[in-house]
Amino acid sequence: MSSNQHKKNTIKPGLNKAGILVFIILPFLLSACGTTDGFPASHVQQLAKTETATAFPAATQTPVETLSAQRTAISETTRDSCSEYKGQLLSTSYESAVLSEDLEVRIYLPPCYNDSEMEYPAAYFFHGSPPSSADWVTLGVIEKMNAGIASGEFPPAILVFPLQPDSIFIWSDGGPDSYEEEFFLGLVPFIENSYRVVSLGSARAIAGISRGGVWALEISMMHPDDFTAAAALSPALQYNDPRPQYDPFNILETMERTPKRILLQAGEQDWARNETEDLAAALEGVGKPVNLAIIPGSHESSLWSGSMDQVLLFLFEDWLSPAF
Repeated sequence: MSSNQHKKNTIKPGLNKAGILVFIILPFLLSACGTTDGFPASHVQQLAKTETATAFPAATQTPVETLSAQRTAISETTRDSCSEYKGQLLSTSYESAVLSEDLEVRIYLPPCYNDSEMEYPAAYFFHGSPPSSADWVTLGVIEKMNAGIASGEFPPAILVFPLQPDSIFIWSDGGPDSYEEEFFLGLVPFIENSYRVVSLGSARAIAGISRGGVWALEISMMHPDDFTAAAALSPALQYNDPRPQYDPFNILETMERTPKRILLQAGEQDWARNETEDLAAALEGVGKPVNLAIIPGSHESSLWSGSMDQVLLFLFEDWLSPAF
């Protein structure tokens, strides 16, 4: 399916007309099923059209060859020396780079963070809609992380759960004044200046649910060197209506590289399934590696919470080596 077949009836960058109608109604229809995704039609922000995509720098442009000198090895000895069984979940805010307000963010720090000088890899998790920085927490990611670190299945890592305001989450598509700009110029610098994070693409992963899944794809595909892995769970590609340069179906046709690993996941009865499979086929068609997982379930919380272990393992795969 060509990208043009996905992009019709444009009214604002971000969502098409059908998408807005669906996401106004969808939360009410599916609330009994525990869904976390429905887009409220509020706070429409007019966005200036731009002709080319803007490349935002990562917070720290550190040569890959200095990696071993910048980080402390996450070894079995270090894991065994930690007597804590649970990490910390902090709730704080930072000054937005795009909006005139402070933005909420939740941060998971691994066990024994305060007792070490170790630098950690970081994974960023984007919510669905309505926006809530607690989305992934509600799905059980903290419990999974604590158990996985205790068993040695997961590496100690910092997890970041930002709140993405509608004005730049739903009503923008990429480039200036979008969540892409907020991520690179606001959130990442705050995290990497405030916490002991390895400031390298090889130590950074990104994931998102539904509308957040679209953002995880757009940001990681536009900046492949800044992420080792990207996961999009039930990405709302069906209702995504970006300008061409920010459309994942168009980005893949011109990009030279992709993130090292991409996971696309949807449910068997998920309305996001068809476009998720289309994007996987398009990536494979241009020779880009992609993992596609179609699992039982529909577009609701139980689908994503039930696959949390597999998603985290995928994101953390490169960080499991004691030599990382």
